[in-house]
Amino acid sequence: MDINFSYGFYSMQGTLFNINVDLNASFEYYKELKESLKIKKVKDYPLVRVGLQNRDGGYVMLNDFASGEIAYSFGICNDVSWDTVMAELGYNIFMYDHTIERLPYDREEFHFFKEGISGIDEEAAPLKSLKYYINKNGHIKTKNMILKMDVEGAEWDFLETVDARLLKQFDQIVFEFHEIVQTKREDKIIKLLNKLNKTHQLIHLHGNNSGYIVKIGDTCFPNVLEATYVNKDKYETTDCEELTLPINLDAPNDIGRPDIILGTWNKPLKL
Repeated sequence: MDINFSYGFYSMQGTLFNINVDLNASFEYYKELKESLKIKKVKDYPLVRVGLQNRDGGYVMLNDFASGEIAYSFGICNDVSWDTVMAELGYNIFMYDHTIERLPYDREEFHFFKEGISGIDEEAAPLKSLKYYINKNGHIKTKNMILKMDVEGAEWDFLETVDARLLKQFDQIVFEFHEIVQTKREDKIIKLLNKLNKTHQLIHLHGNNSGYIVKIGDTCFPNVLEATYVNKDKYETTDCEELTLPINLDAPNDIGRPDIILGTWNKPLKL
């Protein structure tokens, strides 16, 4: 079933400002998207915001950083606020971004490489797989690591080829999922989210308010979603059907616009 939905972005006044774009979207896609992004609550551990507290650069994570020493950070640009907090928590941060020459500032725990992430090892480009970097850094047997990835859509190629055994080395994974709305790969996105769901459980979701939004009934689907996952082998989770998003730890990515109301996200999608 294909239906034309509201398509636009939030204005500074907080209303959905429709733009003159036809989007022949699939209701089934958005229904499956919500189902594959079902959030659960971790028993015995609270959430905490890591990085900038009031705008883009901070991520809501599980407040459990005692057992790890290594974090991987893909996509830096000019913001190392998340990496700085992780370093202060005792982590060495292996940082990758092929679009910048250097970090905004450096510290002992930062290990920067002008390289990027890909699904495969590209010899002619500074893009390699996670497995390549893990082997190169001597972390092939390292457990309890943390991964942060904000790579403008390259996360889908990464997820397509990454091995489940490699993913299990990470206690927490923070993604920015791009092109959720403006996509021609609906089947691929659902497939890769379900692949990730086999090893990790989604525990938080936040809509990036700087891009486009599709609104179906009372539900908003941002083109970019910030998602936090935890390792299923390590953490016990419980259902939270009445969870309302955003939570008090969230902050709008664009401080000139109101945050996106995802509402009771775990509820089934209805027109």
